[in-house]
Amino acid sequence: MPRNLLNSALLLVFAFGLPGPSNAAWKNLTVSDYKLKQSGYSSTIASFDKALLNVQVGDIIGDINHSNPSTAPNVKHLVTSSGYSWESSSDFDDANTDKWYPQGITTSADAYEKGDFDGHRVHLVSWHSDNYDDGKRGARVAFVNRGPGGTKKYRHVLLVQPKGEDDFEAITGLHAGGILWYGTLIYVVDTTGGLRVFDLAHMYQVDGNIKDNIGKSGTKYGAYGYK
Repeated sequence: MPRNLLNSALLLVFAFGLPGPSNAAWKNLTVSDYKLKQSGYSSTIASFDKALLNVQVGDIIGDINHSNPSTAPNVKHLVTSSGYSWESSSDFDDANTDKWYPQGITTSADAYEKGDFDGHRVHLVSWHSDNYDDGKRGARVAFVNRGPGGTKKYRHVLLVQPKGEDDFEAITGLHAGGILWYGTLIYVVDTTGGLRVFDLAHMYQVDGNIKDNIGKSGTKYGAYGYK
């Protein structure tokens, strides 16, 4: 199967304001001060749900394709030696690449108190590509299988946003400086814009053979080779 995996989930930046210096008196803030507005993305997401194969977290974990070699920091009084690194092979090298950089980490234990998501123990690690291809490939998330007795492997998922009524694009310049998994939502820090929220209910499989484009290509969809 193609080496990587694409994901389309959509987000909006929430902007919170405080009273300006011209205000004479403090006003207690209430829920009504924070109004969530629905974006125009909803109809586009609905069209993706019909046009593309919608995959689940379990589908990703069942189709992981890169190894996580065991590793441990060289420090005194090490509490656990269950650390891992990234694949380094002749045709794929996350361990030494200067195109992508890992940033934030969250786990299925953040998502739910029981510690797993649909029966899977998973780490999510955000990566940015600020210095690669002018940052146009945006950000991705590594889904790492950490289940007991399971194979310690991972697969990358590309973060995208809608473009028009039937297309999507990478989020240029998304630094993904932090990440939090809560329920079915993934909160990703956008350094200059606030938070972007991605929904795991809308992850899509595309044609991994389309390596040079992202979005709609004729009757198919691709994402720089991500599956």
